[in-house]
Amino acid sequence: MKRQSIIKHSSLLGFGGNAATAVCILYVLIGLTHFLLPRAQLRGAGGVTAAFFQSLSESSLIFSLHYWIVAVLSLMTLAVSVAFLSLLRQYLTGPLFWSAIVGIIGAALSIIDFAYVGVEAPRLAKVFSNATPSAQSLLLISGMPHIDPCFLAFGLMGIFALTSNATALRYKLVSPSLGYIGIAGGFLFLLVFIGALSRSSLLIDLAVALGAFAVGPVWYFWIGFVFRKAGRSEKIAENEIEGKAP
Repeated sequence: MKRQSIIKHSSLLGFGGNAATAVCILYVLIGLTHFLLPRAQLRGAGGVTAAFFQSLSESSLIFSLHYWIVAVLSLMTLAVSVAFLSLLRQYLTGPLFWSAIVGIIGAALSIIDFAYVGVEAPRLAKVFSNATPSAQSLLLISGMPHIDPCFLAFGLMGIFALTSNATALRYKLVSPSLGYIGIAGGFLFLLVFIGALSRSSLLIDLAVALGAFAVGPVWYFWIGFVFRKAGRSEKIAENEIEGKAP
């Protein structure tokens, strides 16, 4: 039983480490595409307006690219979350396990929402641009069906980021610097949610700038190294058990 457990954890940690490195790169791409987007296309702050549809009908390449990058990043963060839980498994408590489920739900919601909007918004923008004024008014009233209109997904992921990094800090599983960077990342996730909820482009831009170009890449690159190192230790322990097996 112990041997099987070690194999599972070493695999989770190793895969999570590689996923974290990929997320590190994707974060930078998200930041770049976010600030390349026309202001009218920033759905999180401005909402879906006539200017949103008009701008998107003229050019949707960066918009679609940005949204698909976020969807892929959210998919990869699931592997990172599972690896982090594996690292914290000896200190798993009710609140930590709950926050992990909340974070996984948030990542899944982000995948679905960004993939859906990335496909549906450009299509509706084309319909809007070719519609009569009365039809455009109806489209604006009905709006675009939102799966996550206020970026709740980021708030949910922020809860897990705060809880998991605080736990890792408490039990000295990561260095203080890494733990505090992770906690800062959790607050930035919440800031995106608050910015979308309050329709504040300034808060969203601030969270994206700090998260995509500083906090996110540093934390994911560093935690990837931690995961791979822990995975190698697990593998060594596995080999020792195999060597002692009759």
